[in-house]
Amino acid sequence: GVKGPGQTDFEYIFFADDPYQLLVDLITTVGRPVILRFLPNPRRLQELQRERDAFLHSPGAPPTPTSPPHTPAAIAGDSTLARYEVSFEGETLGLGLECGDTDELPVVSHVPPGLDLPRVGDLLEAVAGELLGSSEDPYARAIDLIMSSGRPIVLGFVEMRSQTYELVFPDHTLGITLVDNG
Repeated sequence: GVKGPGQTDFEYIFFADDPYQLLVDLITTVGRPVILRFLPNPRRLQELQRERDAFLHSPGAPPTPTSPPHTPAAIAGDSTLARYEVSFEGETLGLGLECGDTDELPVVSHVPPGLDLPRVGDLLEAVAGELLGSSEDPYARAIDLIMSSGRPIVLGFVEMRSQTYELVFPDHTLGITLVDNG
């Protein structure tokens, strides 16, 4: 995300059609100081989740910790990934989900008004207790489970905000190189 002087919220580039170009445009047009917020590489996060899932399902693994709805909780053995669950009562969740590649977890793109959690950018990891990381197409599996499950339904998320860091650049020249990975 990018935030310039006088702005109260970050402008996120994650869901843009051309994130690289939007980032360049924002950095060029916002005043200084500019604050850049960085997220970890989503593919690396997916690898960590698969490793965690394999560990938790191996013989002799510790019991999977649980957390009450709306409470971030670190998973045993992985202090970098905060997880939480949210229970939805209504037939329509009002939640927007985006998918990247077919082997990646869905990303929250829209949150209904009045909910603190989930947050835009968090990853949907589980639906009704079923982990999505082992699915061939986690997005399609998530949609199938959400549509076929009764209510209330509990969704499990990985909090991405806890994975972010921010850098403040006070001068016009940032001194960084951007690479278009798209």
